[in-house]
Amino acid sequence: MSLKQLRIFFSDNWRFLLPILSVGIISWYPTLDFWFLKAFEASWLNDAWPYSLPGLIRTHAFIYWLNLKVFGWNAWGWYLVAIVLQLIAAIVFFKTLLALTKDNRLIATASSLFFVANIAYHDVITWGSFNSYYPLLLIWMLLSLLQFYYFKTTGKIKHYYLTVSCLILAFYTRETGILMIPLLTVFDLLTTPGLNRLSSWWPLIKRQIAFYALIVVFLVLREVYGGTIGDTVDSNYKLQVRLLHDRAYGEYLRIVALTFGKLIPPILLPYPWLNEWRSSLLVGGDADWLRNNFFSRIGYATYFILALPALVWRQRPIYGKLFAFSWVWIGACCLFIAALLPAVNEVLVRDYEEITSRYRYFAFVAATVIYGGLLSIFYERLKTIGWLKRFKPLPMLVWTVIVAAVAVFNILELHRIERLMNKKEYADAKNFHQIFRKEFPTLPKKAAFYIYPHAANINNYLFEWYLIKDNLYPNLKGENYKIETQIGAVLLKLTSGKAKLNDFQFLDYSDRLINRTAELKAIILGQKPLPLTFQKTSHNLFSLENLNGPAVELPQQLSFKAQAGSNLITVPNSRPDSQRFRALVDYTTQRDRYLRQVKITTCTTISQRDYEPFLHYHPDHLSDGNVGRRSTWIADALPGWVVAELAQKQTIIGAAWGSLVPRVPSTYSYYSSDDGVNWQPIKTFNNNKNQTALDRFDRPITAKYFKIQIDSTGSGDFVQLDEFELLSADASEVLSSYNDRNELLTDSRELYRYYSSPDDQLYAQSKGLNFGWAKLTWGVDQGSPHTDSQITYFRYDYSGKDALQVKIPEAEYYAEPGQLLQKHYRSFELDFTNSPFAVTLEQSELQPQYPITAEAVEREL
Repeated sequence: MSLKQLRIFFSDNWRFLLPILSVGIISWYPTLDFWFLKAFEASWLNDAWPYSLPGLIRTHAFIYWLNLKVFGWNAWGWYLVAIVLQLIAAIVFFKTLLALTKDNRLIATASSLFFVANIAYHDVITWGSFNSYYPLLLIWMLLSLLQFYYFKTTGKIKHYYLTVSCLILAFYTRETGILMIPLLTVFDLLTTPGLNRLSSWWPLIKRQIAFYALIVVFLVLREVYGGTIGDTVDSNYKLQVRLLHDRAYGEYLRIVALTFGKLIPPILLPYPWLNEWRSSLLVGGDADWLRNNFFSRIGYATYFILALPALVWRQRPIYGKLFAFSWVWIGACCLFIAALLPAVNEVLVRDYEEITSRYRYFAFVAATVIYGGLLSIFYERLKTIGWLKRFKPLPMLVWTVIVAAVAVFNILELHRIERLMNKKEYADAKNFHQIFRKEFPTLPKKAAFYIYPHAANINNYLFEWYLIKDNLYPNLKGENYKIETQIGAVLLKLTSGKAKLNDFQFLDYSDRLINRTAELKAIILGQKPLPLTFQKTSHNLFSLENLNGPAVELPQQLSFKAQAGSNLITVPNSRPDSQRFRALVDYTTQRDRYLRQVKITTCTTISQRDYEPFLHYHPDHLSDGNVGRRSTWIADALPGWVVAELAQKQTIIGAAWGSLVPRVPSTYSYYSSDDGVNWQPIKTFNNNKNQTALDRFDRPITAKYFKIQIDSTGSGDFVQLDEFELLSADASEVLSSYNDRNELLTDSRELYRYYSSPDDQLYAQSKGLNFGWAKLTWGVDQGSPHTDSQITYFRYDYSGKDALQVKIPEAEYYAEPGQLLQKHYRSFELDFTNSPFAVTLEQSELQPQYPITAEAVEREL
């Protein structure tokens, strides 16, 4: 369209465009007072660094890059761009409808007014400026449709080339643009006459082939530059990958069908009404059925209702095909989202939320065509009513009142939502930056931060601060982002000389930023051992109560000597079984050798930063002898893998592992290798549902390296394991008696329950069983989660020559918001009741795992 044609277009249509633009501006202007959303904009830009076209495409960050160049870190400018793009999309939508309806301005105006500002998709604007690519993508999609329409009506090839150009721009704005290809095919089918003749099909096929070739070229190029960053973060996307990888097609189709149904109802009815409707039915109704099925069933009913106009007016010129195409557009958009992001169960059962309505954005634009068309038919019908012919302005007045009422309703609702979201999402972010500047007018060159991990949003706020800090803190320009969420990680850096305490600032957050720097520095520098006195409360059981211990954020270890007697005693709950006892002795001794000698390597571990795993998900947990919540590892890659390197080649007959929902291995395989490079497959397991496994290989395998590779998990998320153990031939007997890993571990720690005779003890000694496993339990202040898991097991030698240091797996990770420095150690219990000998305890002390030396204290002070 030339400049002259644009002037004519605006001159002829300003009376219609003015209310459309006015409603858009009035509805969205409050967002100019918003702030950035939880560092999303800054994070996407950071992921694209160093800035290049492929990098900006992969992160959808080219709009953010332009915003940064034009407006800097002034959020109002970023939201202004989003609003302007939405207004342009509304104008293009109006123009497209004028073309498709032969200048029916009633349909074009009503549909554009319904679309330009509506609560059905409001988070495209209200949930962060980073969603501004939605209206940009819609612009390219509508322009491709408009140009294709011009190509079909004029036959001019330039319009075909413009269609292709708009499609390419749509693809690289967001992959959702691919959806426009099948929609153009449907449009072509609906608008090509004479398809009952074969001669009409060949021109249609020729013009469509190029479109589908575009998809192939795009997908090939996408593989070259790496695809979209962040795909694997979305839990719904991970579920799709898992279901398709495991060939669980039936389950996948079921979830897609439910997701599709849930997407549709807010296209017709405001989502707050739908939430209230379901809530009212939950009282006295079948709660489970309503939570799981209500929205989806309403969705299919809604989709059927939206099909009725196409069926009723299928013979009407313009209306029939326009309604049919819009109905297909709605279904295609919702099906695309449902297939790509099938909702996990917790998403399916939740109420509709403010922050996921954007998934209906492209479907809603087509729905407004149906609504605008129905209003146009209603207007035409009013004009034919006999007694109304005397009141010629009345039909237009009724049409105007209806359109205005819908517009006013959406304006009022959007303003209510915008006030709510400003208070909920953005006011605290602004406040954070103000308080931060006041608390820290200056910062050291090597500034680092500890943030309490349960303080809501502080990580996002601080990361955003880091990316926009250069103007306020010029001395930090070029410095890396250094944060820790564990005091243990801070202490590890301090004691290893990698950081200085004076460089750290310690932050908490509860409605506002809280500076805990002085308090925590004093506590860290004041660490010292705490002598303990245990009381023997019963047979081989020692406890300590009413302890005024240190805060749990400071990693501690329990140091003591445990001396076992020389005479065998009967352990509680004895059930003599010599065969089981000896099988457990074989398993326990081979497991002990494995744990002491194995070297574990893994794929990337979930971490604060590269090569610095979170301490509570450290790979060492895979071979520490403990299982359960307090001793796990989480991968940060798909597929995830663990390699066990043995001291020498060994014959292995199986493997054992444990996991936690929802990251349980679903499809996984075992491999062996002599050099750790060339791997041979051993066995694959599919569609696993069990949280623990005792896997038997089909035949014994002799090798030095063994690997488990997890290709998918139950949720599609990265795998979580608590232990990875190889089973040698000495474990063959227990594998014939046990199917449950946890039951086997429990019995192996309590194996003397099955002691039967002195011959059993001679057998144990011959196998080198000169150690046992005991249990440490601890208590902290009340009101803490995970109290059921405050247990760790440790190995001890019966000789008791050396002092034991038992690291306590406790940290702020196991706390809750508002509990920084509020949880302290209050009690301990050492349980040796499964020992076959009487145990004495001495020299007990609670020690810092990372003590600060006197020289370090003096230097810091």
